[in-house]
Order: sequence, then structure tokens, then C-alpha cells
Amino acid sequence: MKIFAVLGINHKVAKGELREMVALNSSSLKDGLRFAKRAFEEIVLLSTCNRTEVYVADSRNSLRERLTDYIKGFFKIDLSLLERFYFFSQAEALKHLFRVAGSLDSMVIGEVEVLGQLKSAYRIACENKTTGKTINTIFQHSFRVAKRIRTETDIAKGNYSIPSIACRIASEKLGDLRDKTTIVIGAGKISSVTLKHLVDKGVKTIFVGSRTFKRADELAKRFNGIALHLKDCFEKLSECDLLISQTSSPHYIIKDIPEKRKNPLVLIDLAIPRDIEPNIGRAPGVFLYNLDSFQEVINKTLKTREYGRKKAEAIIKQEIQSIMNLGFRG
Repeated sequence: MKIFAVLGINHKVAKGELREMVALNSSSLKDGLRFAKRAFEEIVLLSTCNRTEVYVADSRNSLRERLTDYIKGFFKIDLSLLERFYFFSQAEALKHLFRVAGSLDSMVIGEVEVLGQLKSAYRIACENKTTGKTINTIFQHSFRVAKRIRTETDIAKGNYSIPSIACRIASEKLGDLRDKTTIVIGAGKISSVTLKHLVDKGVKTIFVGSRTFKRADELAKRFNGIALHLKDCFEKLSECDLLISQTSSPHYIIKDIPEKRKNPLVLIDLAIPRDIEPNIGRAPGVFLYNLDSFQEVINKTLKTREYGRKKAEAIIKQEIQSIMNLGFRG
């Protein structure tokens, strides 16, 4: 009999400094799966800006200890930091996964990005042949749970997301964004959603930067923006009002800012590991926000979603019983 379990860390239990120590990009995620293949019978690794989690199904003993050894060995982190990680098994692990898939465990309850990230993590695990019957059954069920939550509750009402909150913060600090010059760094899904929100707010001058100019150009054309090589973004900061960055870089990509600038500058760092050197926020006329800064705005959205959250939790309770009735015992 296999035990289903998860060991992880998220925005609820750790600040960004710790989360970025165990963050994975697409390349290191595959390395993590290969590293774990010898230790676990089935495994999926999930890494987003707000969480890194290891989901396993295994029939051998001492699963929690082996998961802890894996985290310590692969990420090379101090044993004391592992005290911040949570561990769930069996029904509690199912509940956690279903809450993640249904965005109840997200920083912004009801956001849509996490389900796509979970599906991507599962797909990569399948491609690397680290899943089996137990993981396949559970993850496919989690996707159905997420669909049911979005269909049967109003938890996603209002289309709140990390990018939408970033744009709201920018508006509160800068006022009307229509006449503001903006740089978006990154060419992934989060950057695409961010650009959509900026365009919806009427922003006319948008630059899109990326290490890969072709990807920046493709994304910029979709939103009537101008593509930049990443190295050219620094120079544009002197005439910029707003920069929003979300890349998978393991290091800071903005380490300094031009001394001479025309306007106050708002920097919003959506990346884990962070893209922007934190000390930059101390410069005069510079306002730096990262994911840990979002909580006050997020708390306001939670009140409007309380009824939907309770209904979603009831759905999850039903679905845990449903999968147990199918014969799953871990």
C-alpha cells in the first residue's frame, strides 16, 4: 500500500528570502525529479513564486524523514530551516493538494494561475517518468476538483490575481497609468497577464524585456508594446515610471538604477527568487514592492470571497470522501 504525502513550504509559513532558497526553474525542477527518482517510487515537484512542494506516493517506511533528507540534500539548506516545512499524509495530503488546485491555499484566493502551474508540474513529472498509478489518479482528480470549485462557487469572481494586484498597487502609487511609461520584464504567463491588465488600464507606452529577444518581441506585439533586450532595460529606467518583473532568473537582474531619473519610480518584483536587489528600494523617489508586500491589499479581497471559500471547502470534503470510496488508501 502506497502512502501519499507532501512536504513543502509556502507564503504562509515563510518569507520570500526562504522561499527563494528552494525555488526551482524548469531546468532545476527536472534535476530535482532525477535526484528524487532513486528515493521515491512516485514524485511530482511543484515550484511557484509562493510555494515549493514535493508530492510523493511510496510504500516504504519513514517517508517524512526521507522527504526531509531529500530537501536537505538537493537544496543544500540548513537543517534548522526545515522546521518551517509542513508535512501532510493520506487524507490531509489530499486535502492540501485539492486546496492548492482550487486556489484556496493561494496568496490570492480564486486566482487562476496556480492550476496551470500544477498541471505543468504534473506534465513534467509524467514526461520524466516519475509518476505512477497513485499519483496519476490523485492529480487527475485534483484537476476535476478545481474545475468543480470554479463552476459551483463564485470564488474567482472579480478576476483577482497577483498581476491584477500589482497593477492596483501601481495605480494607488502613481495615479492614472495611461500616461505612464512601463517596463515589464519576463516573457512567461505571469508577464502576459500583467500586460493585459496594464493595457486594460489604458497604458500606452509599454516596453517588454527578456533575455530572449524573440520571446520579448512576440509578447510585445500582442500588446502593442516595444521589445527590449534585457541589458537595455536598465537604460530605459531613467525615463520609466513603473517596472514589473517576473523571471525565472536565479540571481538579481536589476542590481542598480540610474541616478538621474525624470519621475518617481515604482518597482514591483513578482519573482521568486527575487529579480530586484532589495536595497534599491531605499533610493530617494523609488518605491519597491515584492510578493511579501501584497498582503494588505489581498486581505481586502478575501472578505468578498468568504462565502465562496466555505462552499469550496465543502466540495473538497466531499471529493476526499469520493476518492477514498474509489479504493484509495494512500
